[in-house]
Formats: sequence, structure tokens, C-alpha cells
Amino acid sequence: MPNTLTIRGGKGNMLKSVYDADKDGIVDNSSKLENKSKAQVQDHTPKSHTHTESQISDLDHDALKIKGVIIDDAAKADQKVLAYDLASQNIVYITQAPSGAILNSIQYGSITISDTDLSNTATINSVDTSKSVSFFLGCYGTTVEACSDLAGLYLSNSTTVLAERYSGAASESMTINFCVIEFSDGIASLQTFTLYLPDSSSQEDKSINEVDISKALLFFCGLTTSAPDISWVEIFPRIILLNSTTVRANTLTDTYETEVYCSVLEFS
Repeated sequence: MPNTLTIRGGKGNMLKSVYDADKDGIVDNSSKLENKSKAQVQDHTPKSHTHTESQISDLDHDALKIKGVIIDDAAKADQKVLAYDLASQNIVYITQAPSGAILNSIQYGSITISDTDLSNTATINSVDTSKSVSFFLGCYGTTVEACSDLAGLYLSNSTTVLAERYSGAASESMTINFCVIEFSDGIASLQTFTLYLPDSSSQEDKSINEVDISKALLFFCGLTTSAPDISWVEIFPRIILLNSTTVRANTLTDTYETEVYCSVLEFS
């Protein structure tokens, strides 16, 4: 290869030793290279670019997945939330439980108190007593004696529901039905107590720990009374969550002692 480059139509020679020192057939420097070698140009740091989504073609979206998990929108509706479904291994739309409360179990049962006893118990599957309430489902006896045929109930421990009637009322057998509702979450507080109405009062208030009444339920859990043969409407109570710290009970008459069993369940 010749050692000079001849410029046609011009004068003088371009020495290869000057313009192509590395002998690769390419002029070593030019205005295009801006005093950079070919190797330096090939090894440059790319410039950063900012583009909007609309300026990019062939953009691949994966909008039906979250971290690779498919979103099943078949049940999509107002007020529903997304949750992972283990059975289908998809993310699905579900209706959120009110106040975040989650029901763990419901158990039904009955307790019979014999004609010689004032109380008896029923065994249930173990529950968390701080999140469970026993609900009164009515009772009946073999006589018309209110004191023998009425009873109140409560959870005495995690596996036992206890029903009891007025002291000295044992004369006939009676049966009380109940339901135990257990929550697994979403419970702020649970208070179980009785309201005692003496034979001189048809209204009594019970102070409780403060609750949010917009998130609290008052449960009636039965009653006991000293009333003998009498129309039950006279001693059957009306109860109300009067305010955030007070439960009130009323009866039609103030002639007999009455004890009202209650629970206040507050959701978080």
C-alpha cells in the first residue's frame, strides 16, 4: 500500500504516517471525531433520555397482573377490594367484612336445668372469651312460674356456657337455648355484666367502660326473677345502650327482683 494519499485536483500529498498512523485505512482524526480516537468513540457513555409513554412504540403492558399474579376481575363491583385467593392462586375482588370483623365460629346449643337445681352448663368447642359472646335464644319450662322458667347465661370459660335462674326457684325443670358467636379479628372490646333491678325499681342503669356506640352491639343474654305465677310481660326487660358508658334496663313493674344478663361487643 502506498505511504501517501493523493488529493486529486489539488496539490500536495497526505502522508499516511501522519493521517493513518495505526494503518487501519481510516483517517485517525477528523472534525467528526472531535479529537477522539475510534476506540474512544466506540466506548462512550450513552446519554440518558426522557420520554413520555405516548412517545414510545411497541410498549408491552402487563396490567392484568401484580408481581406476576393474575387479577381476576369477574366479580369486580363497587366497594369491593382486592384479595389473594389461594385456591385459584389469583387476585380476586371480594366484599370487605364490616369494620374489619372476621367471624371465626358459631355454635348452637341448649342447657336443661333440672327441677332440683338452680344452674347447669353446656360444653362447647374452645373459643377466645375476649372475642366471643353468648346469645340468648329463648327458654321454656314446665310450669307458669316465671322464677322457675327464666334463666340467664354467660361464658364461664373458653369451653363452658353456664345458665342459672333465681335463687330458691328450683321446682320444675326448664331449658334455655343459646348461640355462641366467636370473632377472630376486628373486636375492640367485650364487656359481660348483669343489671340488677330490686323490687323497688322498674329502671336501672349500668356503667360500662366507654365504647363507640356507632360500632357497638348490645346483646340480651337472658334474665332471672323472683316473680312467681305472673304475666311475663310485667317483668320482661327492655334494654338499651343509652350512651357510650351506660346501659339501661326497664321493666313494667317494680314489684319483683329482676337481674338482666347482657354483653356489649364493640367492633374496631
